[in-house]
Amino acid sequence: LQQVVMNLLVNAKDAMPQGGRVSLEVKNVQLSDVAVLDQLGLTEGSYVVLSVTDTGHGIPESVLPHIFEPFFTTKEAGVGTGLGLSVVEGVVKQSGGGIAVHSRLGQGTTFEIYLPQAFASPRTTAERVSESAAILGLPRRRHVLVVEDEGSLRVLFERMLGELGYQVTLAADGKEALSLCEKGLQPDVLLSDVVMPGMSGPALAARLLNRLPDLKVVFMSGYPHDAIDHHGGLSADIPFLQKPVTMSSLSSALRELLCEDHTDVV
Repeated sequence: LQQVVMNLLVNAKDAMPQGGRVSLEVKNVQLSDVAVLDQLGLTEGSYVVLSVTDTGHGIPESVLPHIFEPFFTTKEAGVGTGLGLSVVEGVVKQSGGGIAVHSRLGQGTTFEIYLPQAFASPRTTAERVSESAAILGLPRRRHVLVVEDEGSLRVLFERMLGELGYQVTLAADGKEALSLCEKGLQPDVLLSDVVMPGMSGPALAARLLNRLPDLKVVFMSGYPHDAIDHHGGLSADIPFLQKPVTMSSLSSALRELLCEDHTDVV
């Protein structure tokens, strides 16, 4: 949820280069209107709505149908990746929710995040970590090195992996990842983007495997697997996750990778 709010606030800021106002509102609603439910892809029930509204330049009607597409952006080259709203939609849908957008040129934009109401008491992080280990029947936490050049995605993966019970170290690029390992870091898993500035994920993996032959590797990208295979190293034996990465797909990939040998543990 923090990642959702952060991405929406960044977009709101970018939409108001001369300044403006951003407001956040949270309220409980009961959804029963069939048209609204169909639009959001939800079922009738009780929801919490988080609204983020800005007074920026608004989104053109012709652009609205495309804003959640991976890598779609109207920003200048080099400003953003076009993954922010795609990640927002992925997190919201993964949480059983829906998202609506209302925008008027010159007046601003409102994003409405609908999430199912939860009535159970929240679990502590310690309880979630303990539960993850119990499910896998494994006593020790595994260490994942995440290499991702998009800062907001690094934060997202850190939170997701933490929720799954993993120890996490973050690196912004291949050079930083190599430096960390040269200083003594010994991760159990490398979770790396494929296409990054300076050094590709496969190139990084090859260099780390020379140093850490038991290292497990998972690649991820917003580009389709076939479109990036020319970067090399995308072996069929190495798991590949398509962005936006869901908690379920991430958990499944790591569990399968680490449970190939019964001595491997989280």
